[in-house]
Amino acid sequence: FPEALNPASLLKIAPLGLGRYLQLHLRALRGEAGLLLTPEAAMTLHREVQDGFALGWLVANSPSLGPISLHNGSDDASYYTLMGLSAPADGTCAVGVTGVRRSTDNDAEHALLNLAR
Repeated sequence: FPEALNPASLLKIAPLGLGRYLQLHLRALRGEAGLLLTPEAAMTLHREVQDGFALGWLVANSPSLGPISLHNGSDDASYYTLMGLSAPADGTCAVGVTGVRRSTDNDAEHALLNLAR
C-alpha cells in the first residue's frame, strides 16, 4: 500500500475503536463527567464555529434529532468512513459507516439523511 495514500499521521482505527470513540463523544455531550473528554470540551468541539463547521466536525440540524455532528475520512483508494452523531435529550444516536466502493459516500449520506427524518 503506497505510504502517500495513508490517512493523516498514518492513523487508522478498527470498527470497535470507532464505536468507542463515538460513544465517548456521545457520553460527554450528554453531560457525563469523569471521562477523558469533558462535557465542556465535547460541547466546544461540536459547536458550530462558522458556516456549518465545528472543530473537526460538520454541523447539520435535523427536525427530529436536533443538531447532528458529521465527520468523514478516507484514503481515496481503500476505504471511506462517515460518522454522524446526535445527542438528543430523549435518546442517543451514533452511526459509523465504512466501505470501499466509490458509491459509499452517497450511500452513507442518503442513509444519514433518512435517519434524520
